[in-house]
Amino acid sequence: MGVRRQEHALLVGLILCFAFASFHISNATTDDAFITFRYSEQLANGNGLVFNPGERVEGYSNFLFTVLMSLVIWTGLSDFPHGVLVFSKAIGLLFGLLCIPLIFRASALLSKRRRESLVIKLLAPILIASSMQFACWAVSGLETLMCAFFVLMAQFFCLRMLADGPSNTDLSRRRLFAYASFFFLLASLTRPEIPILFVASLIVTSVYFWRRRIALRTLLPGILAFGLSYVAFICWRLAYYGDVFPNTFYAKATGDGGHRLWEGLTYWGFGIGTVIGPLIILSFLPLLRRSDRDFRYIFLLWQFVAMSVFVIYSGGDWMGAYRLFIPIFPAIALMAQQGAQLLWQRLVVAQDRAAARKWFAAIVVAIVVGVFAFHSLDFARINGKPSGFLGRDMLNQEYYQIAKLMREQIRPATTVALGEAGLIPYYSGLDIIDMRGLMDRYIARLEGEIHAKFDPMYVFRRRPDYLLMVDMKSDLNWAAHNYENMLLDHEVLYKDYRLAGSEDLLDVFYKYHFLLYERKGFQFGSKLD
Repeated sequence: MGVRRQEHALLVGLILCFAFASFHISNATTDDAFITFRYSEQLANGNGLVFNPGERVEGYSNFLFTVLMSLVIWTGLSDFPHGVLVFSKAIGLLFGLLCIPLIFRASALLSKRRRESLVIKLLAPILIASSMQFACWAVSGLETLMCAFFVLMAQFFCLRMLADGPSNTDLSRRRLFAYASFFFLLASLTRPEIPILFVASLIVTSVYFWRRRIALRTLLPGILAFGLSYVAFICWRLAYYGDVFPNTFYAKATGDGGHRLWEGLTYWGFGIGTVIGPLIILSFLPLLRRSDRDFRYIFLLWQFVAMSVFVIYSGGDWMGAYRLFIPIFPAIALMAQQGAQLLWQRLVVAQDRAAARKWFAAIVVAIVVGVFAFHSLDFARINGKPSGFLGRDMLNQEYYQIAKLMREQIRPATTVALGEAGLIPYYSGLDIIDMRGLMDRYIARLEGEIHAKFDPMYVFRRRPDYLLMVDMKSDLNWAAHNYENMLLDHEVLYKDYRLAGSEDLLDVFYKYHFLLYERKGFQFGSKLD
C-alpha cells in the first residue's frame, strides 16, 4: 500500500475512532446547554433573544450557536421529544468530525520529511481523534466544537500564509489572511474570548511580514473585515442589552480578583496536563532549537499563550473536561507534532536509526492509547451515564422530573428563584430569577468569587412566587451552594414562605434532594386550566 493510501486509510480510521468515542459518551449533557435552548426558543417564538420575556440580559455566551439553534426550532426540525438537544449534539459531532480531516491537512503543511513515520506525520490528527475531552464536548449540547472548527479553519489559513515559498505572493497572502479573518470572526461570534486569538495572530503575522519585508498593507483587508464586522456586533449588543460584554463575563470574570487568578492558574495547570497529558513535553521541545525556528510554530505558540492569558484571568471554568482549552487543542496538537518531528530528525542520524525510530513511534502510540483508555474509563465513572451504545439517557432525570412536576402543577406567569438555571427552567417554562447571576444583571456585578455572588434580600425584594433549592443534604438543613444556605439562614424565608405541600419534591430521586418554598398566599398544585 502506497504512502498516500496509508495516510487516507489512517484518516478514515481516525474519523471512525472519534465517532465511536463520541457515541460512547453521547449521554453526557451539560446543564448550561439548556440555557442556550431557552434563548433560542424565545427567539424562534418571536420574543427576542431573552431568557424571560421582557428581560434583556445576555446570559448566553455563544451568539452564533444560539441563533443557529433558533433556526432549527423555527423550521420545526426539532419537533420531536428532546429534539433540540438531539440536534445540538448532532451539530457538535458534525463539527468535531470535520476537525479531523482539517487538522490532517494542517499537519501535512508542517511535515518536512517524506520518510517520517506515519505516526509522526499525523500525530496531531491522532491526538484529536483519540481525545475523550474533544469527543465529550462534541456531544455536550454546547457550541464548543463549532467554535473549535472555526478557530482551526482560521489557523489553517494562517499557517498557509506563513509558509515560505514562491507560491505565496502578496496577493495570495492577502487572500489567505482575509479567509483567516473571516473564520476568526465566525469563531468570535460563537465565543466571546476568541478575539484574543485574532489579535495574537495579527501580532505574529505582522512580525513575520516585517522580517520578510512584506508590505503590512497586505493585512489590511482582513483587519477591516474582522474589525468592522465585530464592532458592528458589539454596537448591536450595546443597543440591545446595554452592555459591551455578555452578562456571563460579569458573573464569572469579575469580583474577587486574587482568588480568581489562583483558580485560573489551577485550571490552566490541570487542563494542560489532562488535555495533552505526557505529550505536552513534545509541544515545547521546538523552543530548545536556537536557530532556524519555524515561524508557524511561533504562531501556534502565541495562540496557546493568548488563550492561556484568558483562562488564567477568567478563573477557569466550573465544567469538567477543560472546555476552555478545546478551541486551541488542535494548535497544541500541531505543536506536539512539530516537537515529535524534531526528535525524529535527531533519531535519523543515530547509528541504529531504524530501530530507534520504530521504538520512538511505538512509545508515542502506547502513550496515546494509554491516555485514551484512561480517559474512557474516567468519563464513564464521572458522568455516571451508560454508554450511548446501550441506550439513550441524555437528561439529568432528577432535574427533568422536577421540571415536569413544576410545569404540571404551577400556573404560567409564575416566578421561580433557583440556581440551576438550565434544564429545569427550559422544561418547566416558568419565569426565572437566576440566583447564580448568569441571567441576572444585579447579581452578576456583585463582589465575590465565581458562583458565590449573592444577596438574599435582593431576591426577597423581587418577591418570587417560589424558591427552589437543589442538592440539599440528607437532613435538608444544609445545601451544597452558598446562596441556598444564605436563604435557609434568613428570617424572611420563614416569615414570607412555606414549604410546598408536595411529598414528591421531598423525595430522594437519586442523588439530589429538593426543597420548594412557596410564597404565602400561593398554593402548589393550583395550575390554572
